[in-house]
Amino acid sequence: MIYWTDSNYKQVTNILNDNGLSFHKLFSSPQCVMLDENDSLANMKKLNFSDLSNRIYLQFISGEFNSKYFTKETRTVFDHNKTITCSDRSTLFYLLKKLHAFTICTKMVHKDLNGSNVKVIPLEKTSNVTVGYITLDETLSDFGEKYIKLLKSCSDEYCLL
Repeated sequence: MIYWTDSNYKQVTNILNDNGLSFHKLFSSPQCVMLDENDSLANMKKLNFSDLSNRIYLQFISGEFNSKYFTKETRTVFDHNKTITCSDRSTLFYLLKKLHAFTICTKMVHKDLNGSNVKVIPLEKTSNVTVGYITLDETLSDFGEKYIKLLKSCSDEYCLL
């Protein structure tokens, strides 16, 4: 699974092309803010960066090698003076609630994985996120075909917007 926005499109497509990889779109989504459902901003229809300026931004990083072009968050460059980097998903959700913090995501949030106590709100004045998968060649295994079919079928089920 991989995504691109205006900010990382060129770099991601260059890396894919240089390595003979093909991108297959699954869906597009606005960039969104994830908050605790009891947060004072949770009832807003849309948020902008000024709404978040006094909040703590939680950045999720996993793995040994991280690149700003392949982060977990959809906003690869987020200049914020209050940032906490987490490498553990449970810690991120704990801090989200306790610190009235936020993270950036797509509209696709699985309630079983992230909990039903989060709210996802579109972020104004940002580019859409294009999410898809990559292949080395066009042939997928039977298991790969089933996985992609499952991903496509569950997109509306997991949308919290």
